[in-house]
Amino acid sequence: MLSSSSLTQQEVRRAQKAGAMAAVLKQIRTTRVRAPEAVVELGRAALSSRRLGDEVWNVREQTLIAALDVDDIPLAKACESAILDRFGDTGARASRLKGLTQEARGDLEEAAQTYATMLESNGANAAALKREICLAKMQGDVASYVEKLKAYLERFQSDRSAWQALAETYVSSGNLPYAIFCYEELTLFEPTAAHYHCRLGELHYTDAGGLAGPKRLDALLKARKYFAHCVELATSHAAQAKSARAPTGLLLTCSAVGEIKPDDELNVALSALAAAHLKSIYKSHAAPSDLVAKAIAPFVANHTPPFR
Repeated sequence: MLSSSSLTQQEVRRAQKAGAMAAVLKQIRTTRVRAPEAVVELGRAALSSRRLGDEVWNVREQTLIAALDVDDIPLAKACESAILDRFGDTGARASRLKGLTQEARGDLEEAAQTYATMLESNGANAAALKREICLAKMQGDVASYVEKLKAYLERFQSDRSAWQALAETYVSSGNLPYAIFCYEELTLFEPTAAHYHCRLGELHYTDAGGLAGPKRLDALLKARKYFAHCVELATSHAAQAKSARAPTGLLLTCSAVGEIKPDDELNVALSALAAAHLKSIYKSHAAPSDLVAKAIAPFVANHTPPFR
């Protein structure tokens, strides 16, 4: 299977010499590899050969989008003109390409009108709705961006990238309870995704910083739960098991809980678990002199029992 890193310049040249440009471009489309530089080079050569047959319009569309990615506006405009001349600008697919080209040229108002026209024909056009969201973000209109994301999610509730975008927007504006709600939705879609649990732990821990009394403890216990679950999930994934993010969060949270409930046996046990994970991670990554492992020793000691 292709990957963006495997598409070397030599392989692009080899495909051109063998006349296999269309086949390689099709494989890039079907495998969803992101390789705009290679697509531009192959697409330009393939379109010049005039031997694409029925594939010509797929290649023009693919080349147009790649040209926008690499800021080759003349090539994108040439592809757009050919597509619009052939199919007109009333179809959803052609209209989307027209809007993307307008965005690339900086004609944001024209692009917005293009997407609005698309939505008049089909209010559930996901591509047009997403582009409207992107336009609001590009223009720095946070309120509009949030409202458009929420409206989009009312129609497409399983779009995880939209939920995460909304969550991080709430984080940026300091609206942590709303961000937490979004990440809780994400854990329903993918319960074993350790990074969602880790993020929830971080958000609850941050939220606890602005609270006092029972509410602070409640937020810390929620943070501890999510961090602990993330550590548990990460042990079954080699790449995640090497991340110090969740163990560090768990250690700090247990330390904060320990200041309130120093005799909590579960808290003591989880603190020890976090410390052991951190030491193991840094020992495995440390230089032969173990300088890194030694450097974190005071940090671990300050956040493990006995809690003071």
